[in-house]
Amino acid sequence: MGFHLSGQSQSLEYGLTAGLNISNHTDRFRNYESNQLTPSSALGYQVSFMTRTTLNQLLKASLEPSIIMLGANYNESITLNGREFQTDIRSKLYYLHLPVLVQFYNEPKKTGRTVYGNQIMQYSYHFTVGIFGEYLLNARLTGDNIDGNLTRSVFENVIDAYSKYDAGGVVGFGMEFIDKYGFETRLQRTFLQTYNGNPQLKPKNYAFKLSFVYLL
Repeated sequence: MGFHLSGQSQSLEYGLTAGLNISNHTDRFRNYESNQLTPSSALGYQVSFMTRTTLNQLLKASLEPSIIMLGANYNESITLNGREFQTDIRSKLYYLHLPVLVQFYNEPKKTGRTVYGNQIMQYSYHFTVGIFGEYLLNARLTGDNIDGNLTRSVFENVIDAYSKYDAGGVVGFGMEFIDKYGFETRLQRTFLQTYNGNPQLKPKNYAFKLSFVYLL
């Protein structure tokens, strides 16, 4: 879930967005000696400052500098110092995220009400396409390694195992209602290798993002 606060000056809109995402990697992660961990989906979040300009009645362009947490879960058997453990950990990757977006709107349906001479929109929907760049701020593994009755907590800085820079594409769909409420769904995927120094493993981040919208 999320929120969106927006103001408008002529054709420029601005605001804040926040929401949740479900993210994963496309390949395994090599860590803990020679273990290769298979990822599963993990829950993350994003917050951003949004600026959006109207190009014409049906087309808008948007910049949304963001902080986003992505990652994956790992739950499987591994070997540490010759002993078998069941691992239950997740990666938390914190990125400075900058998407550049174009949004294609349908002809909005009007309510018949007017404010300051402008008709209030009943609803409209839009499709979003764009590209993004990312810079990795921090990367951690957290969770537990379990050996019978022995549990070892994991809190490890793994930023050196990941590439600092990333880039990719995004597509999405959203709706806005009565100039006040709405939601936005997006799917993003990186083009570059996520991990650093593992040429045999070439995973990429991908995520599904959801935000609810409130316009001022």
